[in-house]
Amino acid sequence: MTRFFALLFPVILASFRAHSGAFEPAARWDQNEIRVCWLDSVEFRKNPELLDDTLYFNESNLFHSPSLASSIQNLIQSEFTLEKTGLAFTGFQKCRIPVEGGKPDADAILALEQVDSFDEIIEGGSSIGVSVVDLFLGQIVRRNPEEDEGMPSVVLQIPSESTFHSKTQGYEESIRLTALHEFGHLAGLHHEHAAYREEALEDPYCLSSPYAADLKKGPDPAFALAPGKYLENLYELKGALRSGYDSKSIMSYCHTRQLVARGGAFSLSPGDRAILKSVYSK
Repeated sequence: MTRFFALLFPVILASFRAHSGAFEPAARWDQNEIRVCWLDSVEFRKNPELLDDTLYFNESNLFHSPSLASSIQNLIQSEFTLEKTGLAFTGFQKCRIPVEGGKPDADAILALEQVDSFDEIIEGGSSIGVSVVDLFLGQIVRRNPEEDEGMPSVVLQIPSESTFHSKTQGYEESIRLTALHEFGHLAGLHHEHAAYREEALEDPYCLSSPYAADLKKGPDPAFALAPGKYLENLYELKGALRSGYDSKSIMSYCHTRQLVARGGAFSLSPGDRAILKSVYSK
């Protein structure tokens, strides 16, 4: 459901309390309130470097839907609060880029892309923090703010409602589910099934998920073509804070695929909230 890029800036988190989940210390924000803005094609054309080119199919298809925007905003602001997670996403205004090549007055970007196809799962991607993993070198490369215009971002690939057909979930709910997962990455959470693959392979809940067949083939088939060095950094999660497997984490494909196939309410799990609160309350 996502393309998750690891980041790099040294963070030492002392006396980390044990909670379920896996957090990337390098992805930790140095503030507790993150301003988000909506990016559309008009503003994006003023600075095409704002978004990682892996996060969208066609930049001309970025759009803004007031109804979806309101629904996503309400969900994210109810799930991520200073009380629940120690981190809050605020703003959600339209991105305004003052000059060509400039940046909006925000900390992160959220964009919707209209796509033609649909395969029962709304897709999304996130690129977080100030650094990325170089896909070919397998190295974490620090962004230079003076040279790199990229920003932390979430992009949701949205089919038209007329092409959406699901027996268990409504159109809006499917989008909200993906948005919550991607904002988990934006906060710094890893994929649960990748962080704890051995545990996932023994979890009856996970094995009964429609994702089980893919899980047996590798940690995350979304990166099947990536070079070994990249996978070593990503799958082994070197330096990640690990605090125990959580089968109901919103970051687990097993859990999200269960929701897509069988329906049900969704939210950040108690483990998701606890690990974020532990990190951001310091």
